[in-house]
Amino acid sequence: CAVVAAIPFFTWLSEKTYSFPEPHTDYKKVCFETEHSKIVLPVKKLVDKHPDNYHTFFVWTQRMGYVPSLEKTLSDALDKGEMVVVINPVKPFTSDEIGQVTAFVENGGNFLLLDGPQNKKSTSNQLLKAFDMEIDFSGIRKATLYDSKTGETLCPAKLTGTVKGGIPLTVTRDRRAVFSMLRQGKGLLGVMADSYIFGNPQMGGTQITPDEVREQIYRMAFYILDKF
Repeated sequence: CAVVAAIPFFTWLSEKTYSFPEPHTDYKKVCFETEHSKIVLPVKKLVDKHPDNYHTFFVWTQRMGYVPSLEKTLSDALDKGEMVVVINPVKPFTSDEIGQVTAFVENGGNFLLLDGPQNKKSTSNQLLKAFDMEIDFSGIRKATLYDSKTGETLCPAKLTGTVKGGIPLTVTRDRRAVFSMLRQGKGLLGVMADSYIFGNPQMGGTQITPDEVREQIYRMAFYILDKF
């Protein structure tokens, strides 16, 4: 009986004594939603070799000054984040959810949608239709990605589609958009047609020393996040 009573008591005492510090300066919160997204993170178990592991991309957002969090629903992410990230959506978006995302962007929120040809059940275009944008995976191919303005080489891509609509920022050699952005109201919508590049199979784990190709992929991730 003493042990059973002691466990919750000392848990409460520990939480009260060693509480998390309160933030003393403003910070940007980026929320990764998991209601529609097909991603896994090492929250409950190790997922190092899982093809939908985006742990490194999640952690690397901190290098851009963001504080990332994982949210169970799209509504929670929209309520809590200054920036919301959806990756490889497979659950259909309701008309109410599409309205919530539209209002979020128009009121100054930043929304980043990453999807790729490997996502055979993609529901991205249900959402993007409200913004007159579309992801096209009909011409899947390898490509080298370039900055649309400077022509600078950014990184190689193994599986990439095409984004229609918005302002192309990252393009292939034949000027097909892979990452585009749209300003609507006070906020921004960013759409990337190659989510595969930011998975752990491509980025590697957080503990590795990256080779030249992975350094290019890291710079590509920071290039995208910096646009917000």
